[in-house]
Amino acid sequence: MMQKTKIAVLTFVILLITRVWQVIMQIFYYQTPFWKSVKNDNFEHYQYAVPLLLLSLIFRSKINEKLYILLISFSSAMLIDEMYQLFSFFWRTSFYFLSLLDWVLLFLGYAGFVLLIYSKKKIEIILTFWGLLSFLVLLFSR
Repeated sequence: MMQKTKIAVLTFVILLITRVWQVIMQIFYYQTPFWKSVKNDNFEHYQYAVPLLLLSLIFRSKINEKLYILLISFSSAMLIDEMYQLFSFFWRTSFYFLSLLDWVLLFLGYAGFVLLIYSKKKIEIILTFWGLLSFLVLLFSR
């Protein structure tokens, strides 16, 4: 498999595992002390995804390819998973975990990520994708 395909597939797998774990925890362990401590620790996925992404890009030539693919995929999946919180922050509106908009943002985030890694015209894809997400946020937040 090509490097881009490996990154896209591994990002999907990590995103799927993360979401399944979150849904299971939310449904079955909602009232447990463990889940309350996880929910209240104020440490979100994007807070460790951004440094991992930056470090993997900075030290790309110094780490082997498998570790690079894992770090890029992991940090990208965590950023995509936290899109609803980032939109809540930037647009000053409420988005709820496991809501319809959360799942729409998750799907669009992954689709935009795949388009981005396969695109030759990255800036046009980024601007189009950001515009589409902004429109959806405004549409669903009213």
